[in-house]
Amino acid sequence: MRERYPVYRSGEACCYVRTIPDFLETYDGRASKYYFWRGREGRGYRGPLLKTFWEAPHTPPLVPRVDVEGRLSVVAERYGERLRGKTVMADFSGGKDSTASLVLLSRLRRLVDFKLVAVYVHMPYLEPPSNIDFVERAAERLGVELLVVEADRRRLLYYLETRGLPHRGSRWCTYLKTRALRAAKKAVEADYEAKAERMNEAGKRMRRLGEMKRKDTFLEGPTLNIVYDMEVLDVAGIVASEGLVHPDYLDGVPRVSCKYCPYRSLYELYAHRTEVEDEGLILDVARREWWRLYSPRLEWDAFWGRHLWRFTPSLATMIAREDPEGGDMVGLDEAREMFRSMWLHAGLYSTGKPDGIFSGAPATTRDG
Repeated sequence: MRERYPVYRSGEACCYVRTIPDFLETYDGRASKYYFWRGREGRGYRGPLLKTFWEAPHTPPLVPRVDVEGRLSVVAERYGERLRGKTVMADFSGGKDSTASLVLLSRLRRLVDFKLVAVYVHMPYLEPPSNIDFVERAAERLGVELLVVEADRRRLLYYLETRGLPHRGSRWCTYLKTRALRAAKKAVEADYEAKAERMNEAGKRMRRLGEMKRKDTFLEGPTLNIVYDMEVLDVAGIVASEGLVHPDYLDGVPRVSCKYCPYRSLYELYAHRTEVEDEGLILDVARREWWRLYSPRLEWDAFWGRHLWRFTPSLATMIAREDPEGGDMVGLDEAREMFRSMWLHAGLYSTGKPDGIFSGAPATTRDG
């Protein structure tokens, strides 16, 4: 996670926070402090393992930067003739960026007459079914047609049985999700596909989307993206203004994704309390994977308790060896409050409501 989230206390921003598997970073504007996560707490960390995961951070400004209505006017003026009468398919995950994108696209229809269809791809076995409930309510609230599709269940089960859970370097689930999305695009006969990736979230996205910024464009070929250069507070404000903050954010989880996503930090896996449809299946898959690849190096309790299935056996072994003692500590509940504070602030700022959903400590110092 490259992007830092501002932390609010008593209505004022006091610091920033982000996750770096398997670390939590706080940043006070001068220096960063890192905590190695273990179960329900993080301990101050000074070791070399941090370099394996560390990514140069992006520190967002503490005020929204984008004039939303002005942006919609620009998009309508530049691309209105190309979009008018066409079908735009919006990739919709329920996360903050895709929700902000869908909100803006729904408002853009007031200026340009086009058909808008949101498509959500559910990942059976890996993703909580409750995510479907959220996207359905969000689409209904915005008056947007929604198509819910599912990644090929039989193929996904085959991959689980033969390859085990997705891990870094072998995220086979992405292929299945992309395959389902392409089929949906064909089914709705989309002329354009609206994506919601943002350049400040990750270094790879910065490099890829930076070209759009250089060209000062929001439409490249058949791909429309009107949020790619927004800061996190721009997105949070848009989402909260419609009361569409995902419950995971208010539970202190920094991103909406599959529960068993290998790019989740250990903190996120402990903070995320929603279950998938068959936790027993996932446990059986993990046990077989541990026995086949990890058992010569790791005990089962360490492998499963610290979710080391996310990493290759060699990297998992390195992580398991780290056991910082003493020093400062951040607890699970404290971390939850840090991550959720941005959403509470955005909800109050944008809607006057403290939730923004349906009415329904020093450790290691390093320059940030």
